[in-house]
Amino acid sequence: MEQTDTTLVTDLTQIINHEEVISLIKKEFFRIDTNSAITLAELIINNETKINVKQFKQKHKSFVRKNLGKFEKPEDEENGDYYLKEEIVEFIKKKLIIIVEKIGSSIKDVEDDSDRWSLSQVDGIEAFETTKYTTFQDIREKINREGKNIEFRYSFKKSDLKTSFYENKSTLQMIDVHINNNGEHFDYPIKYVYVCPMCETISSMMEYKVASTNNKHKCRQMVTKDDKLKTCNTPLNPDTNRTITKDAYIYDITFKDKEGKEQKADAMSFQYLPKGHLKVVLQKIPQAYGRLFVHIVDFQPIDKESMKLPEKTAKEHYVFTLIKHIDKYIKEKTGYVHYGYLPAKISMLAQMGSRHIPGFKYNFHISLSGDMSSGKSQFARYWGITLYAEDVFLSNATSVSIPKLRGTMESFHLFGKEHRYQYRGLLGEKKLIVIDEIKENPELKNSLKQYSLEPVYDYSKQGSNNQTYKRTAQLVVTQNIDTKHLDKYAKDIKTLYQSDTLKLTNDDGIEPKPAWDQHTDLTLPLYTYKNRYLKYCIKKIREEYERNTNNWIDGSEIALKQRFYFYYYLGSSKTNKKLTHTIKQNNITPIISNNLELVRIMCAKELVEYLENTHGYTYGENDLEYFDKIDELLSKYDKRGDARTKEMSYTLIKILRIIDKRKYCNEEDLRILQYILENVDNKVEVIDTDEFKINNTYIKKDDVEETNIEEENKDSWGYDDTFK
Repeated sequence: MEQTDTTLVTDLTQIINHEEVISLIKKEFFRIDTNSAITLAELIINNETKINVKQFKQKHKSFVRKNLGKFEKPEDEENGDYYLKEEIVEFIKKKLIIIVEKIGSSIKDVEDDSDRWSLSQVDGIEAFETTKYTTFQDIREKINREGKNIEFRYSFKKSDLKTSFYENKSTLQMIDVHINNNGEHFDYPIKYVYVCPMCETISSMMEYKVASTNNKHKCRQMVTKDDKLKTCNTPLNPDTNRTITKDAYIYDITFKDKEGKEQKADAMSFQYLPKGHLKVVLQKIPQAYGRLFVHIVDFQPIDKESMKLPEKTAKEHYVFTLIKHIDKYIKEKTGYVHYGYLPAKISMLAQMGSRHIPGFKYNFHISLSGDMSSGKSQFARYWGITLYAEDVFLSNATSVSIPKLRGTMESFHLFGKEHRYQYRGLLGEKKLIVIDEIKENPELKNSLKQYSLEPVYDYSKQGSNNQTYKRTAQLVVTQNIDTKHLDKYAKDIKTLYQSDTLKLTNDDGIEPKPAWDQHTDLTLPLYTYKNRYLKYCIKKIREEYERNTNNWIDGSEIALKQRFYFYYYLGSSKTNKKLTHTIKQNNITPIISNNLELVRIMCAKELVEYLENTHGYTYGENDLEYFDKIDELLSKYDKRGDARTKEMSYTLIKILRIIDKRKYCNEEDLRILQYILENVDNKVEVIDTDEFKINNTYIKKDDVEETNIEEENKDSWGYDDTFK
């Protein structure tokens, strides 16, 4: 590679307009405007020694008064001319020379290993070192001249920058950012090739030289016209198939401004960046309109201390050990405590296990339905961020769209050129997607049926590239109960209960039917109802809803509900002293609630590594034996016996034993699965989810039946034989 010039910036206009030059002048004078600072810098650089204030400042009287010590007083202070003191001019000139030299060498060849940044040493990359004076225009022109194989690095070890908040300037600055996605590749053009259709001359132009003409230029070949030698001047468009490009990536980033507010920007980089929090050096890319656009030159990971794993003991299943440890970790890091939710916490660990234990599908989605203020959103947020950090996406249902989930064609403008790429979507980018209040967006809710169990997905509409992506995300959705639907559900039960067609089938058939109580909660587990007539009616109406492909809890399609193996209905109508105490403590304790800050401090890397290093436990010694026991449980609890339900149940018990690092299932695994079966698909009060308790609530055979005198006179074909 050719040695670069020691001075990259040679154009006087470019020098005096550099932000560091303007900043130097502004530091020396009180309240000097930018145009005056540029003019004064030009005078000093051109070796002017006797500088009249009128040469760089038209309205100067107020300015002179505020900077009186820097000027020589004229004999006539009212009408005389004010000149800068020669020692002031000389002092500024010395500083300007230093800055100009640094600007000129802001990109320098990195040759000496002792000066090379560590990543360059590891990768063996010949790089150009950038400094705080480097602008994106410097890098842009350097790439155009040197070609696509050059790299840029910043020496964090010899840093001339300090981490600060983002500023609106073009030179290099160091800030902390959060990389929100995996990045999308695009081809950054560095040289365009043109073929003249008239004289067939092939020419090329650097990207930055034709950007202002929309990448067009005129053929400069000399040709003979009318017996005279003339310039061809044919207007040319670039041959896009011959354009020389450099690999680049586009990212969505978040950072905080000086006021502590979160700001978003598009960022391009010639390096592939990892998700999460990074210390970066970046430059603003000036744009006339649109979203803030920056170039990330280099990065340094910000190390986060991972949650330490608790010691595994023989006395307790490791799932429970982990849950208690995670709750303690959340309290220590954020100040927040979430009461109860033990079934959901087990489900979150099983969900994480299916994501990281080798060989499992990512199909353990969780639905949290329930009363308002039952803690659904807070649980999903704190546990989701704790377990997944930057790999979780949290949103309200009205703020996220189907295209955002499955991806679509996106575009951005860079130096007047539109770049298009296919965004892979959140389903292929995140490991967990939390959607709050899902029922507020019915279209989105119904679309989850299409994507939630598919291992791959694509976007094949017009304009796309038909790229197929692997789904990496699992779902946690929350919603408040639809009271209108539950009113209809209660009315259906009441109608059946008050009919005259119910009777007992056992020997004590003389038991009278109690009067209808309108205050009875009709959403509880069936085993809680002592009134056998009511229990029968509730069970039958629930079965009728299912036969009509409706979920009795929220009225959605059964097909959608079946996508959520962990479907919880949480009630908040009851309370106890422990729950009240927890709520009070959360209200007097300083709690970190900002999502960006939570992602910044939470890390479960050791737990991920623990789950990923379980290859030796995939195949169990007695899995089939326990699969038979699961079939018995599903039957006793009157759960669906379809293939999907069984497959998910079998998978769950395998994940439970693998988390406990065993090759064989035991009764504790089965008890945990039984505990889950007792808590899904019916209402459970939050106060009852704070301890592990199995009620053995099997669904017994009905001892109530319906009779219909009119139907007894009809055969199975509906033929009326009254007159026979």
